[in-house]
Amino acid sequence: MSASLEENHLLCDAPAAEWLFDEQYIAFVRACLRAARRRILVQQFVVDARPDEDECGEVRYLLHGLAEAAHRGLDVRVLLAEVLVERPLATDINEPAALFLIKRGVQVRRSPAASGVQLHTKAVVLDDEIVIAGAHNWTPGAFRLNSETSLVLRSEDCTAHVAERFETLWSKARDYGKR
Repeated sequence: MSASLEENHLLCDAPAAEWLFDEQYIAFVRACLRAARRRILVQQFVVDARPDEDECGEVRYLLHGLAEAAHRGLDVRVLLAEVLVERPLATDINEPAALFLIKRGVQVRRSPAASGVQLHTKAVVLDDEIVIAGAHNWTPGAFRLNSETSLVLRSEDCTAHVAERFETLWSKARDYGKR
């Protein structure tokens, strides 16, 4: 193992890992949101909270879980990509979820697409113990239609690295309402 890789935090010790396939993801994340005691850091490319799309409420369950954790006094922060879709007018698909969370005490920022690099990460950091990362966007399609896979890492080392990256991206992101 190269020293430069270790110095750049590209590798971490992961003593316990497990796969989450398809619908296992939402059940596991919901349980983790309820069990968290200190902080929850979320990076998501797409959180589609439109009620007409979220017929079974999976996305709303996760958003409510984040809001409840913030209400319990946890540090809950969500970093979203700015994903503009053409409707009659260009709209950020993540904005409804962001506004829902902000009204409920969750800190939310957007990583603007105009910054030259599009945030595409799908990761959740829970306390200093668990990282969940993989393919799952928080969309009805990801939970019901697509075949998705994410990985759970139970490692303080990996959690620290992902949280450090989150903090770097967070510092460059903008609050919703500021362009």
